[in-house]
Amino acid sequence: MSNRNINEKGLVKKRGRYYRRVYVNPNKTISISLDTDSRSIAIIRNAEVNMAEHIIKKGKGYPLSWQNDTGAIKLKHKTLAEISKKYILVRRQDGIREGTLDIYKRALRNLKLVLGETYPVSMINQDDIYKFREAYSNGWSISFLNINLRAIKTFLRWCNDEGLISSVPKIKQVRTPHTRPKYLTNEEYKMILDCSPPHLKRVIHLYRETGCRLSEPLNGILEGDFLIIDALHYKTNREHEVHLTPELQEIYFEIKSKNFYKDYYSKAFLKACRKAGVTGKTFHSLRHTFALRTYLKTENIYYVKKLLGHSSVKTTEIYTEYNPRKLQQDFPDLVKSFTATRGENVQRSDSLYPHEYQS
Repeated sequence: MSNRNINEKGLVKKRGRYYRRVYVNPNKTISISLDTDSRSIAIIRNAEVNMAEHIIKKGKGYPLSWQNDTGAIKLKHKTLAEISKKYILVRRQDGIREGTLDIYKRALRNLKLVLGETYPVSMINQDDIYKFREAYSNGWSISFLNINLRAIKTFLRWCNDEGLISSVPKIKQVRTPHTRPKYLTNEEYKMILDCSPPHLKRVIHLYRETGCRLSEPLNGILEGDFLIIDALHYKTNREHEVHLTPELQEIYFEIKSKNFYKDYYSKAFLKACRKAGVTGKTFHSLRHTFALRTYLKTENIYYVKKLLGHSSVKTTEIYTEYNPRKLQQDFPDLVKSFTATRGENVQRSDSLYPHEYQS
């Protein structure tokens, strides 16, 4: 027979705060904040919930002793400005990457522009989310708006766990049409190179041959023949390795010596695209081009996943949606390689790197 205290029934802890889970029916539960990080206090407050459980299950209001007269938690009325600042500090202590923190900071800055610096966090509701979406829906792309909405949702969940808000408003993403990665055909690649200064030419070549994200060679270090990007500077919070041939190593050292910011390369690439008459492509298109060329050469999506450093092959599978014959048309230098491997079950070892496939 269990000696467990009945007043421990349904207790759960989220981000250091205690909650009581009440099962209304097999398909519905209610989570009641006990507004404490102390287990002993949580057990005492849970006893009060046990006494009122039959009323709570009927959906009737029942203000508990640590709540106000409406049944809501006695919230700490902190402003959006001060809680935003605390949130960033806490998430940095949690080991969140600076790049991700920048996304949070930008989203919260945009939220403050809509609601105001002194807006009480405890008052944020569904109408405020609609107001935010309406304020930026015309000026932003759908993907950028969704990035901000996701960051705000994460922030509000944290506020709820901290007892700063009683519930998290529903934040739905704006539906976006399915789009495939934008790559550079051989012809587009040549046209862009012809319109690029010498240093940018070599940089573009390195990124097309490695599939690196723009910031990775800028932040990585060379160990032997491998570019090492530590977990702090890698998107999936894991260390990643990229093999560099002697030619690519020379370009890497040139990039390091120039010490340009990533915005410089991004803008210089777009300028070269405009000169070449290539539209709809960005620096990141070089990564997509690498992925598609590698898949066309190997027909091994798991190998492409490994080179790109994706956490899941589902992310990489977007590169399998293209018509192979269209890719052969756009990459005629790879037709021979594609023909040689077509119909075979190609298994590549860890020692295989993109430079072994150079045309």
